[in-house]
Amino acid sequence: MWNACLAGPPPAYPRRVLPQLGGDMATGKGDDYHALCGRWGATALFIRTSNTMDPARIAASIKEACADLIDLWNGALPSSADHWSAKRIPIKLDDDGTGNAVGSFLRLDGYNVHLVGAGTVAMRQDRYPNKRSELWFQTADLAKRGGVYLGALDRQTQRRLKQQLLAPAWELDGAGRRVVEPKDDTKEKIGRSPDDADSLNLAYYEPPSMLPTPVEPEKPRADRPGHWMGGR
Repeated sequence: MWNACLAGPPPAYPRRVLPQLGGDMATGKGDDYHALCGRWGATALFIRTSNTMDPARIAASIKEACADLIDLWNGALPSSADHWSAKRIPIKLDDDGTGNAVGSFLRLDGYNVHLVGAGTVAMRQDRYPNKRSELWFQTADLAKRGGVYLGALDRQTQRRLKQQLLAPAWELDGAGRRVVEPKDDTKEKIGRSPDDADSLNLAYYEPPSMLPTPVEPEKPRADRPGHWMGGR
């Protein structure tokens, strides 16, 4: 599955779906980093990490990432179309203490924030006992269908991400649901928190509060001339 995420030419960017951002927050201590993953359609564009828990600094990093993503979107618009604001980029953050603070900062400024609690119940409670397990397997299932492309990431990020994605074990609970091991178990295996992988899972997750995500393409203005886990 990992190799499949790197194979072939990069997929085309969907022109009716905005780029999105996933953000895993951090305690700012030891091996725990906050990580931001930007993606457009199937393509993961970047993963950025930093060892800080300062909500103001993380919020500033998220705004910068949203600006970079909307620049890609605006660059693909007809030259006669109005540019879109970075505040329209869907931002999905893990719903912990730091995530709530960061989300509050961003919402006050008008950003499009969606909080996702890893410890909350799954949308498909018949398949997963918690949201964390659902997030991991939804990305894996999407990768199986060719919906995840990681070839645009730099080699160092790919190596770090591969280690984190392949590390977690899973099992079936008494109800036959798939359960991903606790995060602390994964930390013990790889010597650090799988923050990059968590941000990736959030970037590719479509929460109910975000659906539907398609947007209508910009039309030229009339006053201007017309001129892209199963085997983790």
